Amino acid sequence: FTAALDATVDALNDGTGLVAPVGVVATTAGGGSATITLAGDNNDLRIDAVMPDPILDDIDVVFVHNPGIGDAAVVTFSGVTLSIEFDPLATTAGTVIAEIDAQGTFIGTLDFTADPTNDGTGLISPLGTVATTLGVASASIAPTGLNTDFTITSAVPGPGLDNIDVALVNNTATGDQAIVTFDAVVGILIVDVDPTATTANTVVAEIDAEGTFTAALDTTADPTNDGSGLIADV
Repeated sequence: FTAALDATVDALNDGTGLVAPVGVVATTAGGGSATITLAGDNNDLRIDAVMPDPILDDIDVVFVHNPGIGDAAVVTFSGVTLSIEFDPLATTAGTVIAEIDAQGTFIGTLDFTADPTNDGTGLISPLGTVATTLGVASASIAPTGLNTDFTITSAVPGPGLDNIDVALVNNTATGDQAIVTFDAVVGILIVDVDPTATTANTVVAEIDAEGTFTAALDTTADPTNDGSGLIADV
């Protein structure tokens, strides 16, 4: 293969930007250990290296959607990333633990720190995902607070962009800024915001500017929504 910088969306792309992994929920430390705490009950888990070694520190644990596989998980280890494919509507923590064990680099166990009765039956809820597109590739996002709700719709009508996750994250955005990127391979629209400063109006404008989706304020639950509310759910 050959590779080249893509200036289609970013006309000033000079290649200096960091490549931020999508769906990173934890990074190993202390000889290859990490605790993964997810939204919901009965789904927190921990991983530990089968052979504890500092060489297994700084390993990213990445959750990737694979809709339709049912209560299953596909676990792969690349040497720098432990990737876990799962079905957000069906995969339980118990299944993920079994597949981590089967892969062999790490051992998975339930974590009871925040959930003493954790039995592993809870679904794996992806960190940062606030909506998934359906119908004609549209979704409603309702962050906490007033003047924050908005909708997104595919710029090209049709179901081609169904089952796209919308994830709100706080990585590098500062001030009233939103950095919007679309990963067609993973199937995720990532909206990087500053929870102390980014408004819904800014998010709507930057989603429009990215071009894959159009965005608009949603007044369904908040009739006076003017978009001035902060996007703080990250």
